[in-house]
Amino acid sequence: MCLAMQNTRMQRSPASGPSGPKHARPSDRAELPSAARGLNTAVLVASVAATILTACKGPAAPPPPPPAPPVVVAPEPSEPTAPPLSGFVLVERDAYFHVRPSAAAMNVALSLTPRTTGAPRVSRSVPFRFAVVAEHGDWIEVTNPPAEPRECVDPPGALADFELTLFVRQGDLVPVVTRPVTHRLKGGEEVTVLAGRWLDRGERSLTLRDGRGVVPLTDEDIGESYAGAPLRAEDPSWTYYVAEDAIFAEGVTPESGGGRIERVLTMTPVDAPGEPPRARATLRSACVESTREVARRDAPPAGIQPAFALGTLDVGADESGAFDLGGALGGGLGGLDADVDAAEQALPEIPADARLFWPDGAPAGRTVRATTPDHATPEHAGRRCFSWTVAETLGSLPPGALMKRRPIVLCVDAATLGD
Repeated sequence: MCLAMQNTRMQRSPASGPSGPKHARPSDRAELPSAARGLNTAVLVASVAATILTACKGPAAPPPPPPAPPVVVAPEPSEPTAPPLSGFVLVERDAYFHVRPSAAAMNVALSLTPRTTGAPRVSRSVPFRFAVVAEHGDWIEVTNPPAEPRECVDPPGALADFELTLFVRQGDLVPVVTRPVTHRLKGGEEVTVLAGRWLDRGERSLTLRDGRGVVPLTDEDIGESYAGAPLRAEDPSWTYYVAEDAIFAEGVTPESGGGRIERVLTMTPVDAPGEPPRARATLRSACVESTREVARRDAPPAGIQPAFALGTLDVGADESGAFDLGGALGGGLGGLDADVDAAEQALPEIPADARLFWPDGAPAGRTVRATTPDHATPEHAGRRCFSWTVAETLGSLPPGALMKRRPIVLCVDAATLGD
């Protein structure tokens, strides 16, 4: 198109020929030398070509816009996720322990009065300590750890002969203090809440016994599992009697004859001239250690014959005044939904490290020491099965509680018994 336009312009140019004006000026009629005429023609052609190129090229294109900055989308805040369970967990004392991660699976009850599924916790009883094996959604696979080394919460005494694999619901875990928390009270007493101390749900502080004070806790101090915290060694040559607010040397009996006691970890005399003997002692009660000054009794008061010693019962009182009666007496009760043949039979001794199975065939664990069952039960899947019953002989039990005892039923391969 641009070339056609330029051709049209050239045809209409006065220098193009016959179409020019009829009367030329005299100077126009003068003859030019041939060299000059050729030069003018070349200049004209170059000018026309430049004009054509300029017209076809058009105006210069504008520079491209700068690239847009990248769009950064802030991630939406997510709900904080609980850390994976590890080490140990505390399980409600009245929970059901299942042999598989299913509500329909056979279950074991370690309490005389197991709680109805879904019912709220009704007491501040001391829970059981179990070791974490794995998480399966809302189910936690656990095993009962050995009693040693001791921690402030014990595993169930009813399972002391065994190492069993069990499953509990996530909702049956008890909140636990995950690390030692030290706090100084107004009177100068220093207290430390040990890792492994159980808490009620929603509890963010621990009220000490006898109204001595309150230990505040943070969210970082509380979790559903903890790494384990073996108790410090005790000094067996001293005993602290709460009623006397004094530590007594071994062999020295308080006038009251006993009462609630606490363990003495360390003792340093702080005697003053003319004053009764005293000591700065570190004591432990349940899962709380405290360091303070107390009276010291190296010998009975002069001229006083101690009363008849009624004996002491260390029931592991927690800091709220509740008592762990089952733990103190080494109690616990196993239960399994199975019919027990109570007929008296010659019962074999199950050797240590024997493989154990539940009556439905699921692996149960092993024996940690030789043990003799209480009864023989019907065989299952070609294995010989037996029951073990551990009774809690406590007072003030709910009516009919003893009638609810159900034994733990475990099976072994016949080869284990040499059959």
